Amino acid sequence: MYYEGMIIPFEMVNFCEMNKKQAQHFFEWFMETKEERFKKLHEYIIKDTDKVKLDKTPESLIDLWEWFQTKIYWEEKTNKEIKEELQGVPNWIESIIDNSKMKISRQTLRIAYDIGNYFGEVMVENNDSLYWGFRTKPKKLDGVNHPIVLGFLGDTSMHMYNIMEVLIRKDTREPKRERLYDLYNTWLKMVNK
Repeated sequence: MYYEGMIIPFEMVNFCEMNKKQAQHFFEWFMETKEERFKKLHEYIIKDTDKVKLDKTPESLIDLWEWFQTKIYWEEKTNKEIKEELQGVPNWIESIIDNSKMKISRQTLRIAYDIGNYFGEVMVENNDSLYWGFRTKPKKLDGVNHPIVLGFLGDTSMHMYNIMEVLIRKDTREPKRERLYDLYNTWLKMVNK
């Protein structure tokens, strides 16, 4: 069953190349459409099961992740993708990259993007000090110019998309129903109360 990712109605620039005005424009669009994305995600889920309720409670993350585990697929990289990854890489790293001929499927990543944003929304809804925002610098910041969750101790920010990729990789090695819920509780320790 195909999951339609978000359709951006304006010309997109790579996040790391955005100026502040472009990042602000994307952020405003993201904030205007995030509830619509959650609704689309829920409609997709209920075609499979009525067990998952996206009610923005931390506990909703358990059933959501359990459902998502059935949607995680890997696909082979093309020779072109492997060649691009090897460009400019020292010889001693080539064998490591060459051994990794699989990648997370686009379909899985589309779903993961919306689940990651839902996860961020659960954090914001259940913790008064957290809020959505974006940062334009430093340019090497994980999630620069992306919508991120802010308000954590130590000026830490949460970039959900990269977090989701890490969780998918962990879950492929060792499936765990509570993985997303456990992550919520880990980040909860960094909430400024």
